[in-house]
Amino acid sequence: MAAQRHRAGGEVKDEAKRLRALALHHGCARGADVASYERRCYHSFSGNGGDRTFMPMSHPRMHARPGAEGRPDAGAVVTKAVVRAADALGLTAKRLGEVIGVSEATVSRMRKAGHVLEAGGKPFELAVLFVRLFRGLDAIVGGDAPAARAWMQAENAALGAVPAERIRTVTGLLDVIAYLDARRARV
Repeated sequence: MAAQRHRAGGEVKDEAKRLRALALHHGCARGADVASYERRCYHSFSGNGGDRTFMPMSHPRMHARPGAEGRPDAGAVVTKAVVRAADALGLTAKRLGEVIGVSEATVSRMRKAGHVLEAGGKPFELAVLFVRLFRGLDAIVGGDAPAARAWMQAENAALGAVPAERIRTVTGLLDVIAYLDARRARV
């Protein structure tokens, strides 16, 4: 393999010789083993001007995350989290839609990954609050999903209503979050 990497100073270093030496050092005696080693260690890409260059797999450019900033889309993350939280708490699509302010059909599309909440919008903000409610309740019940579902459907004297009914309004959602935060902070 005549892989070469151009250096900034204009000098050209033969990477194939170095790779062969490494492959032989690691016990690859035959030519096929050396080629296999080269393929495992180096990944080809097109450089500027269509020049074929080889870059080590450990190079930072080889592990770049998708997206312009290198982070996943916040809307997709929150959409997935709110759907999972609603499923864990046993909320129907209709009830989740009432909580975050979208239609039942939109929740259905969210479950099939056909709709993503727009970051910064009201449904997105309400979804973040709902995920916060779920995380607080999950911490209190210690990850016991049936207990969390039962708590959501049972009458709560402190809240004055069933939590699943109370969270249909923004003030009710905030009240339930405040209640869970206060319960979790007990020592």
